[in-house]
Amino acid sequence: MNNEEKILEILGQIQTDISDLKEGQTSLKEGQKSLEQGQKSLEQGQKSLEQRQTSLEQRQMSLEQGQKSMQSDMSAMKESLEVVRESVINIELNELPKIQAALDGVVSATEKGRDNEIRIAQLERKTENLEIRIYAAEAKMA
Repeated sequence: MNNEEKILEILGQIQTDISDLKEGQTSLKEGQKSLEQGQKSLEQGQKSLEQRQTSLEQRQMSLEQGQKSMQSDMSAMKESLEVVRESVINIELNELPKIQAALDGVVSATEKGRDNEIRIAQLERKTENLEIRIYAAEAKMA
């Protein structure tokens, strides 16, 4: 082989290498595009996650505020319940005996009223008997 043939052979190999390099470069560019698209997708996903995180944080704050409000309401309800308990105890200790005494008085008065009604009925019968005797005595005298 002479020099020209060797040079031609080397040039052929260089052309083959260049073609291979161009194909490799095209493949790398396609891979890079794919990676860039993947990166965009990841960035969009990250944005979505950040928005969800913000939303969750806001919801958590709202829940915490609601919990504080409920705790405050419960404290107020406990205080109100204690006031009611004290009022019930006060009624039981102070007012109930007065009410019982008043009811006892009403019962006593009712019983006296019944006794009086019985006495009145008895007196009315006696009065009727006496009136009958008086009429009978008057009739005998006449």
